Amino acid sequence: MPADRTDRAFALQWRTLILLLLLIGSASAYWLYLNRNDVTTRERERLTTQARTVEMNLSSQMLASHHALLRIRADLQRWRKGDAMSPDASLHLKTLEEAMPGVRTLAIIDAGGKVLAANRDELLGKNLGHRPYFTVARDANDPRMLHLAPPFHTSLGVWAMLMVVGTADAQGRFTGIVTATLDPEYFRTLLTSVSYAPDFRASVVHGDGLLFINQPAVTATRGTNLNRPGSMFERHLASGEDVTIFSGPMALTGERRMLVQQTVRLPGVTMDKPIVIAISRDIDAIYAPWRKNVAVLCGLFLLLAAGNVAGLALYQRRTRKLGNEANAARAENERLLQRYELLLDSAGEGIFGIDTQGRCTFINPAALAMLGFERREEVLGMDTHSLFHHQHNDGSPYLPEECPLKLTLQDGLRRRVEDVYTRRDGRLIPVQITVTAMFENARIAGAEVVFQDIGRRKEMERELIRLATTDPLTGIANRRRFLDQLSMELQRIKRFGQPATLLMLDIDHFKQVNDAYGHAVGDSVLRHFAELTQQNLRRIDLFGRLGGEEFGILLPGTPLVGAIEFAERLREQVAETPACSEKGEIRLTVSIGAAEFDSVDPSPDGILARADVALYRAKGGGRNRVEMS
Repeated sequence: MPADRTDRAFALQWRTLILLLLLIGSASAYWLYLNRNDVTTRERERLTTQARTVEMNLSSQMLASHHALLRIRADLQRWRKGDAMSPDASLHLKTLEEAMPGVRTLAIIDAGGKVLAANRDELLGKNLGHRPYFTVARDANDPRMLHLAPPFHTSLGVWAMLMVVGTADAQGRFTGIVTATLDPEYFRTLLTSVSYAPDFRASVVHGDGLLFINQPAVTATRGTNLNRPGSMFERHLASGEDVTIFSGPMALTGERRMLVQQTVRLPGVTMDKPIVIAISRDIDAIYAPWRKNVAVLCGLFLLLAAGNVAGLALYQRRTRKLGNEANAARAENERLLQRYELLLDSAGEGIFGIDTQGRCTFINPAALAMLGFERREEVLGMDTHSLFHHQHNDGSPYLPEECPLKLTLQDGLRRRVEDVYTRRDGRLIPVQITVTAMFENARIAGAEVVFQDIGRRKEMERELIRLATTDPLTGIANRRRFLDQLSMELQRIKRFGQPATLLMLDIDHFKQVNDAYGHAVGDSVLRHFAELTQQNLRRIDLFGRLGGEEFGILLPGTPLVGAIEFAERLREQVAETPACSEKGEIRLTVSIGAAEFDSVDPSPDGILARADVALYRAKGGGRNRVEMS
């Protein structure tokens, strides 16, 4: 070949190589850009989920506390004796506090600021009229308002926030307040339960901006006002949104963090101030794996560029000398192809490709391992839908026309979905799938699939749901789940007209058990009662703990007569089956109130009220008996 033609051919080769390196570099940079966006999106979603979890638990606890304050206020006239309170008031407050894990102190305060009743004896008689939470409620004089006092050191030396409702006489004159001190340890435990990384931080902030709880605990920042001009907290309030997400330097420490702020508002409750939950992670920690990917990919790219340049130079030099150097150049190209395959094989995510017929064209080792295959030959050329994507999570057939891979082959759209794959051994694994169409000459030539095993994440989500609906002491349904099921059963009654009955049960003299044997024995007695009751229930019945020693049983499909017969059998069995403890046998009796569902009931409140009246009639009639409404 003439020298000028060789030079032109070599120049064309160099231009081609440079263009290829630019394309590879651009594609790599774009992939890193998309990957960083995915990291950002996943972390924002995860932080938002944790904030929502805290908000749901906190809202439930505060609603229960608010209902307790309203019930206490409703009972004030019954306890009032002139300017004093009956001792029964403080006893009732102690019982309520024991049944409410998120409340530390309950108190009734008169118009002069004097504590008339409290679950803590050391508060009785104290004058708290100088406290800001008292003066705010007195000046507002709005019994409908729930006041949330900024965090402060209480007279008992505890850093806490108070929920306050005012009281008034028939003429609307201010007569005092009822308060509930929120237990900071409950908040700390709740915030700790959602942590998932060493740099994870969670905070609870009063609506005025005062920091209440910071987890992990940083005592020096407690009480700091975060509502500063330009701060993320100030921007959250100014946005008017319940949920905001910001990234940048923190007002307290200057750290660069990704922050999700969730405002807690109680449905149906007028509050003077909200609570804001702040969940954050260190930005450097979030993107550390991505930066590692950048370093690895840049290193591979430099190796690739250096190898190509060196290979081409060697190829051209040898071509000038000997024509057979073309073979050496082809060997170099094969070596470069192996590097591309090494990059694919080193990925930690499962990756495979399909042609337009859905047959597998390539698959990496991570995908083989997750799907339980040992050799590529077991998958290559096979229809992937029939091989490991043929059934739903419930075992029903997965129709090909519903498959996201088939849909992307039809329209070329990128899809990201959660689905299930079937391993070679038949076990189903939950996965997150990203399907991207591959194009050749502007036509769809196949698709690339990237997937991750999300089984552990799904287990954590199920565990959070279990914790939110189960009483931790007895293992039965908690109050929230029981009331939700009660509402669903009422709707079923309205629709189908079938009978159902609610039983409310209260262990007689349970406080005496706690006083005589201690709370540990009292807890074992509650577990004994729960286990004994569950042995008598059908699978369709629901047993729940409503608070303290008060329980409820929902009997679907059971009329009042059948429910009374069941209640009598249960009452007799409880009386005949003592609880065994380290301090000997403890005999129990139970009082039961029964109320049948009525399709005219607008809400479960009426059913609960009737069952509660029957329960109190049973207790007033000597206990250890069954009464119906």
